[in-house]
Amino acid sequence: MGERFADASIRLVRDIPMRSSAWKSLYPRARNAVEGRNATFEGWGFKRMSVFGMLRSKALLFLADALDTLSTLARLVREATLASLLT
Repeated sequence: MGERFADASIRLVRDIPMRSSAWKSLYPRARNAVEGRNATFEGWGFKRMSVFGMLRSKALLFLADALDTLSTLARLVREATLASLLT
């Protein structure tokens, strides 16, 4: 998750006891993020890897994640630019 808790530790959602208050606050965000990534990859045709081998698959996923992040950044810049022009 990349967020720190009060004791400055970093934990995954699965490391927190199920149905606790901390779990209830973190789980929906993590689930939505993963489902969004999976939906993007599905739309790009990455349901099945088109390359063979673990290293090639990891490299392809890295590039797909980078492209997804850059396309999100471009969308946010476009929306901010449009919002600044309208105000």
